[in-house]
Amino acid sequence: MLQFTEAVDFYLSPARAQFREAIQSLATQPASEQVNSLLLGYALEGIRLGGSTHLVFQAVAADTIPTVENSIEAGDFVTLNTVRLPSSPTPHPNKHETNSPSQSPSACEPAQPDPSLHTYARSLYAHLDASPDAVFLGGTAVRDATLVEFFRAVFARKNLRRTPGPQGELKKVVVPDRTGKSTGRVQYMRDDWAAYSAWPASMRVAWDE
Repeated sequence: MLQFTEAVDFYLSPARAQFREAIQSLATQPASEQVNSLLLGYALEGIRLGGSTHLVFQAVAADTIPTVENSIEAGDFVTLNTVRLPSSPTPHPNKHETNSPSQSPSACEPAQPDPSLHTYARSLYAHLDASPDAVFLGGTAVRDATLVEFFRAVFARKNLRRTPGPQGELKKVVVPDRTGKSTGRVQYMRDDWAAYSAWPASMRVAWDE
């Protein structure tokens, strides 16, 4: 899964050691509603903050978007770049409480409140519901259950870490836009750096038996 690999890569960074320790503690506990909810929360936050989701939609009717210079006509293709969302200057309300003070969208908040009572919490991940992973797996429910079990299987490994050297790094390059500016969108590379790959498959990890 594209999103799973990006989330693991996010938490294996030295700056996220405290989160990684919390995830590893959860992964070694017996499965329960609370444990599974927190594992899913960490997975979704890793995808939101460390992912490179780009989605392409085709307009079915004409529309006008304030942030777009030109109007959108029926049949136009629109690309949604979500990479910059975590660094957006627009404050996000705390997703644990609907009336709480605003906070930075780049904060990692793994706790998952009841989405039926706190719709804002799930809105943070709305763009992920149309991602290739969710579509390929048949919907968000299956995607979420898969993420929980993947996180449990990987982070339960003792002393999980990147393989030393280049093999432990996720090889990717940032794709510029037409003006040469960074879009945040990335393309992944094969192990030998000889070609691009649609899937992030170059990172290797190690653990203690």
